[in-house]
Amino acid sequence: MEIYTIMNIKNWFINAYTISLVAAAGIVLLLILGVKSWLNDYTLHGQEFDLPSYRGLKVEEAQADLKSKGLVGVVFDSIYTSAVDPGCIIETSPVSGCKVKPGRTIYFHVRPRNPRMVSLPDYNSVQLRQYINSLEGKGLKLKDIKFVTYEHKDLVLGVELDGKPVVKNQKIKEGSAVVLKVGRGKEMEDVEMPVLVGMNFEQAKYKIFDVQRTYTVTYEGGKHDPSVADRDYIVYAQSPEAHVKLNGEFRINISVKKRK
Repeated sequence: MEIYTIMNIKNWFINAYTISLVAAAGIVLLLILGVKSWLNDYTLHGQEFDLPSYRGLKVEEAQADLKSKGLVGVVFDSIYTSAVDPGCIIETSPVSGCKVKPGRTIYFHVRPRNPRMVSLPDYNSVQLRQYINSLEGKGLKLKDIKFVTYEHKDLVLGVELDGKPVVKNQKIKEGSAVVLKVGRGKEMEDVEMPVLVGMNFEQAKYKIFDVQRTYTVTYEGGKHDPSVADRDYIVYAQSPEAHVKLNGEFRINISVKKRK
């Protein structure tokens, strides 16, 4: 009788210990599953998606689409560009294609509806390349160059807008295209035509300015696409031809096409 009782007690302890282990393991498993479920809900696991492109859309249109996806769209800053219409989005941050989750804020970089007025940079004793950089930094464009006889070569002598002189610090619309008057030196030298075919349009312009000539550009298809940067157009024809030596006043003609 005594031995039976001891065995029963021993079995009871073993069973109780086993049950406790099983219960503890069950509790730990439930805790793990609970934490995982909470993390999934907290981090919105599995709900991320690729951010679509809103380039060229009005801010209001993009905000409505983002709201339907559980996102928020906010205008961050404005940048002048001719690539999109006024009041439209240039790019977003994060950029399109990035993985985003509901609740995230998307920042818009937009073209202002009304162009800002900016001051024309001072051109007194400024070299051509330096002044072009100053113009671009102000959001202005170079339309053309008029080279004139002057003792100092490549010195900017004046700026014109719509055929009228513009003085330093005068306010003009951002995005305006100006004409520069630039000195070419006292004597016109023979010019050897540079090799322009194969260059991008941006490189070709600087090569043409280096030989102190202006240019006429023809776009493939007859139309310029403002959404394509100059560096993404490639020169495929030029006139006069490369290495020909010429003198006097003449323009260089180039034909460009979009980079493939």
